[in-house]
Amino acid sequence: TFIGIMKTIFLKRMESSVVALTATVRSMVQYLELFLSEMQTNNRVLTPKDAQRLKIILGGSLPDDAVELGEWDKAQRAIKDLPGAPADPEERERLRQAVTDDRDRLASLLGQLEAMEGQWEQGDDPKVRGLRDLLDSLPATDALGVPTKAVIFTNYKDTAHYIFQRLGGDLASTDRRQKSTLKDGRWISKLTGADDQKRRREVLSYFAPLAVHRDVEAPDDPVLLERIQPFRDEGIDVLV
Repeated sequence: TFIGIMKTIFLKRMESSVVALTATVRSMVQYLELFLSEMQTNNRVLTPKDAQRLKIILGGSLPDDAVELGEWDKAQRAIKDLPGAPADPEERERLRQAVTDDRDRLASLLGQLEAMEGQWEQGDDPKVRGLRDLLDSLPATDALGVPTKAVIFTNYKDTAHYIFQRLGGDLASTDRRQKSTLKDGRWISKLTGADDQKRRREVLSYFAPLAVHRDVEAPDDPVLLERIQPFRDEGIDVLV
């Protein structure tokens, strides 16, 4: 059922992070407000699909490939063909009241989530504490002396940004790597669907130089090791 699907969506966002769930609920509130405005002002119904094309409901909480290139221009044209609102006054009023009720409930939930998010951003997030403890417990190198690497994976860009910031990253910086606030000051970096191929290869070259630059050579090939040593010297230890 639709209710079951929505519960699953909320649960997956919550499992990822409160930030991801907050962004999703905020986007839904924005969509319902636009729905009510469009129906009252232009006597039209703004469908979720059209809202998605307009990048209003996304809010960064969906997977990175949710918006295709050129969708913004397509949406601007598509919005001209929105279906009309119900002609019957009673049916129209029932729809308006139902959407208003949903908007108000979600807005209340959003307020609670934003308050919780504010507390957790001060260092009270138990999932981030657990992650930090795990990363801090990793040895600096493995048995062969190779620096220990860690990948933190999430489907949601909001969560990736949140984790990166909590580990000391600056979202405004375009540096390839940044010094983390982990106890050993490991170097961190971040990749999302918004990064182009050049940026991806650059970051991965410093995170996993052997995997990126090795072709058919043996892993211990002296020429190969010499070639990748500069990447190891300025390596990335933790990739979000």
